[in-house]
Amino acid sequence: MKIGTKQLRNFKVLFLLAVAFTMMEAKQKSYKGYSIIRALPRNDQDIKYLADFRSTTTEYVFLQDGISRESVDILSPPIYNIFLKAKLSWAGIPHKVLMSNVQKIIDKAPTTEPGGTMGWTSYHRLQDIFDWMDELAAANTFVKIEIIGQSHEGRDLKVLKINTANSPVKFWIDGGIHAREWITPATVTYIINEMVNNYEANKDIVDAYQWHFLPVHNPDGYEYSHTNDRLWRKTRQNHNSPSGCIGADPNRNWDFHWMEPGASGNKCSEIYAGPSPFSEPCARLVADYILRLNQDKSLLAFVTIHSYSQLWMTPFGYNETYPENYADMERVGRKGMDALTASYGTVYQFGITSTTIYITSGSSSDWAYGVAKVPYVYALELRDTGELGFLLPEDQIIPTAKETWFGIKAAAKEILA
Repeated sequence: MKIGTKQLRNFKVLFLLAVAFTMMEAKQKSYKGYSIIRALPRNDQDIKYLADFRSTTTEYVFLQDGISRESVDILSPPIYNIFLKAKLSWAGIPHKVLMSNVQKIIDKAPTTEPGGTMGWTSYHRLQDIFDWMDELAAANTFVKIEIIGQSHEGRDLKVLKINTANSPVKFWIDGGIHAREWITPATVTYIINEMVNNYEANKDIVDAYQWHFLPVHNPDGYEYSHTNDRLWRKTRQNHNSPSGCIGADPNRNWDFHWMEPGASGNKCSEIYAGPSPFSEPCARLVADYILRLNQDKSLLAFVTIHSYSQLWMTPFGYNETYPENYADMERVGRKGMDALTASYGTVYQFGITSTTIYITSGSSSDWAYGVAKVPYVYALELRDTGELGFLLPEDQIIPTAKETWFGIKAAAKEILA
């Protein structure tokens, strides 16, 4: 059969589209056959063993921000699954398989192309979030945007400010410090939307503070998790690793008990603290902004939102020291946590970071309390408890964001009570 010119042209177009799609697919890291294995530590000895293992391994990825005393989830490539199980068995640590093919779960909530309409039934790309923030500022005189600097790859760190009543006190909320935690920018933007587009219903708490939001703390990593590696955690700065490993953990890079236990000097580690404190622009720029905000001691609260594990934590993470005003922080935090749980029945745990998820040094929350002297500092770990972890389905975005908003609102009111 003879093929006409038009048919040939259409065939070429389809062929080029297929090639482009294949190249895009090849660019994305595949987690086919990867397993998530949950270790169940029985005592402090098991916890220390897992913490030491995490600080030295380059083959496995420990998924939670710290070493939880209840369970520790470890991502394993197919070729290493048997060795991980053997290692845990040799140490006598009970374990079970949570997922046997991680890619299958990733495929259920694939990344989207930029240009979508902002909403909370899907996860959004960085540019869509930025465009939406700009639209809110253009449409509302009480909303302002401030670019506090650029990331290593030149992306903006974009803060949205809500000031409806010139309150003398301020409240900070950030998300997305770890790239793969997609639910956290979604939650922060949901809270912004409730304050701006449902202002009349929330007028009392919106008017009570000057609100400062950073939905995407680590924009380079966040974009990379959409385009190249869904489970990427760190920044994208090159620190000249002999093995070619890129980035540092921006939540181990803060200049307060930096590079102490709970962080790693291994450039390939997921908790690599960087070559020096504030080597990562996204950490340094936020720290400078927080110090400016709190020059007059008006910044009452600093909340950094992570996932996963369902935790509401206070400093300190670097050791088991309790903050001087822990009783007040516990009162406020538990008020928020109770309001969160009342929404959908989601159960959280409360405590200081070091005794809740083990030792973590150089974190933003420890720095906010220890250096910036913010009186109410919390690190939240959102849904779930590991069944889906960072791959939380899109139908859980609104429930997760809504319950977190109720929790934040209750805690913010309690601070002023």
